[in-house]
Amino acid sequence: MAGERWHVAPEEPLLRALFVRELGIHPVTAQCLINRGVWSLREAAEFLAGEVAALESPWSLKGMRDAVARLRAAVEKKERILIYGDYDADGVTAAALLFLALKEAGLEAVCHLPSREEGYGLKEPVLRGFREAGVTVVVTVDCGISAYREAVACCELGMDLVVTDHHQPGAMLPEAVAVVNPKQEGCSYPYKDLAGVGVAFKLAEALFESLGKGRGRAEDLLDLVAIGTVADVVPLTGENRVLVRAGLKRLNESPRPGVQALLQAAQYPASPGAGAVTARTIALVLGPRINAAGRVGDPHAALELLLSREEAAAERAALLDRLNQERQRIESLMVAEAQALVDGRPGESEQPVLVVAREGWMPGLTGLAANRLVDRYNRPAFLIALNGSEGRGSGRGTPGFDVFRALEHAAAHLIEFGGHPGAGGFSIRADAVEAFREALLEYAGRERPPLPQTLELDAAVKLTDLTPELAAELDLLEPQGCGNPPVRLVAYGVEVEDARPVGANGNHLKLRLRQGGFSLDAIGFGLAGDAAPPPRLDVIFRPVVSGVTGRLELKMEAFREAAGKERMKDEGGRIKDEEGRARGVAGEDLFEKAARYISQLTDLYLPEEVHREKALAPTARERLVDLREHPDRWRALGQLLAGRKAAVVVPVPAAACEVAARLRLALPEKAPGIVFFHGGLAEQRRALVELAATGEIDVLVTTPALGGQFAAERDVVVFEPLCTWAQWEWLRGCGGRDLILLFGRRERETTRRRLAGIAPPRRVLLWFYHCLRQHAARGVLRLGLAEAVGVLRQVGVPGAGRRAVETAFQVLSELGLISFSPVAGGYRIQVQPVAGKRFLPAAPTFRKRHSYKREVLSCQRHFLVTPAEALKDYFRCGIITPGGADGSL
Repeated sequence: MAGERWHVAPEEPLLRALFVRELGIHPVTAQCLINRGVWSLREAAEFLAGEVAALESPWSLKGMRDAVARLRAAVEKKERILIYGDYDADGVTAAALLFLALKEAGLEAVCHLPSREEGYGLKEPVLRGFREAGVTVVVTVDCGISAYREAVACCELGMDLVVTDHHQPGAMLPEAVAVVNPKQEGCSYPYKDLAGVGVAFKLAEALFESLGKGRGRAEDLLDLVAIGTVADVVPLTGENRVLVRAGLKRLNESPRPGVQALLQAAQYPASPGAGAVTARTIALVLGPRINAAGRVGDPHAALELLLSREEAAAERAALLDRLNQERQRIESLMVAEAQALVDGRPGESEQPVLVVAREGWMPGLTGLAANRLVDRYNRPAFLIALNGSEGRGSGRGTPGFDVFRALEHAAAHLIEFGGHPGAGGFSIRADAVEAFREALLEYAGRERPPLPQTLELDAAVKLTDLTPELAAELDLLEPQGCGNPPVRLVAYGVEVEDARPVGANGNHLKLRLRQGGFSLDAIGFGLAGDAAPPPRLDVIFRPVVSGVTGRLELKMEAFREAAGKERMKDEGGRIKDEEGRARGVAGEDLFEKAARYISQLTDLYLPEEVHREKALAPTARERLVDLREHPDRWRALGQLLAGRKAAVVVPVPAAACEVAARLRLALPEKAPGIVFFHGGLAEQRRALVELAATGEIDVLVTTPALGGQFAAERDVVVFEPLCTWAQWEWLRGCGGRDLILLFGRRERETTRRRLAGIAPPRRVLLWFYHCLRQHAARGVLRLGLAEAVGVLRQVGVPGAGRRAVETAFQVLSELGLISFSPVAGGYRIQVQPVAGKRFLPAAPTFRKRHSYKREVLSCQRHFLVTPAEALKDYFRCGIITPGGADGSL
């Protein structure tokens, strides 16, 4: 880490406060989620829960229904199916997964994994051979998206082709019965970064569901998904992270015989169980050995290991371990030769992209060697193994450099290519290498890829902020890897009470650190040096609970001599010290105040009344833009806000906070011009109305509580359906240019859940009553407001506050189940003796609030299903611009 600049991620106080309140997590955990691109409450809850059952339906993948229909027909007719995969760990695990899924469905498929000499992707001679052997259906895994000629050959041979892949499609797709790839144009599947084995898993889910076995039957295959996903170095974000997390659990609880044998052959120090097998285990132990079969041997050896029974596993695992040792030896030679070529060419190491070619290199190791060059030179690297007049190569990138787009830019000099932003493979004529180099340098000059010279840190903390509970919460962010980096916290100016080298070779550093009267032990693996550390340090670390002592300690990643406050401020974040916080611009003050409001026990999800100083006449607008049921609302909103002033209207305070914070994060260049309003910011209302009317705000996110009218040049985007006719009437007269409807049925269902705070359902009231009875067993109960709010949130009332608590109390009181009265800081509650059941509609408050709920949902339904032509007239718009279902604007 020497010489690297440390940069603390900027705080997002508004979204952080919302996460802390609604999810009950530590502010540091909340900030870590935000730093990883988790920018909504729904995403954050799913991230922390990590439930496979909550993932998107496989039927959302374009082409899935056609793929499943063809496989079902093959099952019914007992046709022969060929699974055509790739030679890397992703392709091998995907082939194994689909083989087991088809076997479960009643078919014994055959698998083909090409050798490196044969080359990546479908090959017509291979297809012809399998057709002669009776194959009528070919299913690709982790390949096939660019197999245009081979798709035609399948048709001519009388074989149906089903493509499942995750690589970036080109301008056209192969002619096939079905193409399943989340990256293909027109695919509404929200998560685009699945590995090849992840796409194969989705196919297995859909197939099992169609056969009546249930989608969950595919979860037995998640260990294979974890291995292939981590080994392919795709982002461990979103669905990938959930799949890997579940797969690691299966790897530890019931590993396949082949996996257990491979760990033993590698002399892995821990046996599966109790979390011993991690994403790091896959990356450093399992993945390289599975990949070694395809790099320096036959990839079928790895496939056979994954499918093997216990009696054959040990021998096959030993073979893969020997192949991996051979791979390491050859790779080291290649890397040394490649470095010599780079260093021996004047100025080469300073070029923005490295391109190195040599006769006799092993094609299967070019990717690994390229990775090593990236690590050494901090530049994208492309290595080419020449063999006569042609060569095969691999490219690896750095952050901000898209390898696939670079290959696409140089496509005129390539025979074929494929890949994704982080990595790619290609074949090339030997006489085109220099032209290929020039094309890549041209691309790099145009894109100006940033060099990784900054160490990104999650938050600056004090040692007194750290607790065992925080360490446990940070464990929920696992598994970590590409796209989901390890947590890095920094503490400035800590004192060294004790320092000593430890370990067999004395290369680890054990410290006792003190700050603000609080001391903690710290361990830095590999950080011991010749000299003792300075007496005051800045340290980068992660808090952990020691498996030996059971006490909180710091796992250090780096340290340096303590810096002054000026350098601390230069490194980002909002450094808070004893002298108080620095004040920001007016917009920043608004966000800080709103964050404090969120932390109060207010009801964030209840519809707000329209602020009226005078009645507004309906205002004529230019266009009604109908984007209801758009498949990607956030992407559409980002496009709409580019280059224009807009008001984004939502019905409740929590939505205003979440949308404003997310827009600031997603559109940093527009962040200074993004402000927001809800009823809890009443003191700012008049100033914001004046600024919005004069056009001095770029993007205003607001609830109808703002009232007033917008400037004539400002578009009005309805991002969630408003709740009451009064709110819609305000919208009708609030001015602006275009009116854009950007919501759908999903947002109405969100409203239904939110209304539990004002119209609690039976299950909420029953749970609340049981909690009161349990705590009041010894007589009168005194319950704090915060405790009551916590109970309601626990049972699923989002944004619950004082009003939600008192609604629940009032209903129970009207039913004769309790009596209550306010006291300082909470309530005095007496649980009454119960004689017989109670009929909930007998409570006037229950009837009134549920009647209101029905009115809200009915009102929202009207604006969801009413034809655009009628809405155009209601809102007095001149013309209609349709859109939505196809994702267009």
